Amino acid sequence: MSFKRGKPKYVPNLIRQAADCEMNYARLIRLLPDLDTEDQRLFHLKGEQCIQLDVTERFKYTLTIELKQLSEISPWLSPIQMRIRLYHDARMAEAVGYQDAHRLQGCYEYPNAKMFHPDEKAQLNHFLSDWLAHCLKHGTLDVPMDFLLDDESDEND
Repeated sequence: MSFKRGKPKYVPNLIRQAADCEMNYARLIRLLPDLDTEDQRLFHLKGEQCIQLDVTERFKYTLTIELKQLSEISPWLSPIQMRIRLYHDARMAEAVGYQDAHRLQGCYEYPNAKMFHPDEKAQLNHFLSDWLAHCLKHGTLDVPMDFLLDDESDEND
């Protein structure tokens, strides 16, 4: 009888992944309360960091958003770029792309050609959850000047 040595095969924790995706959806709805009419939102974080959220696809039950970090933290660390898909019927949002990686699988054999971790997608969704929480806690919204001017002109009438 032979025994296979090494780590046991990775088994996704679907409950934790679903919880992360539900929290991602709730946080994105708070960050973008006017999703039906607006296609872009800009946030400034403490320091010189700026985050842009762009709606890139809009369908009846899904929405795709690009999250981009517009400023560099350091010359050796690439700014964050993430593609997020919102599922309105399930009230979930998942990361579907990060930097140059697209169409991430739920589980990877390890080692693999791109050296993804076995739980790469779960880690990415958890990272997105942390990042959105950080934006909510430390972000300030850019309000367009025309919005401020329209609001002031309404008061003068």
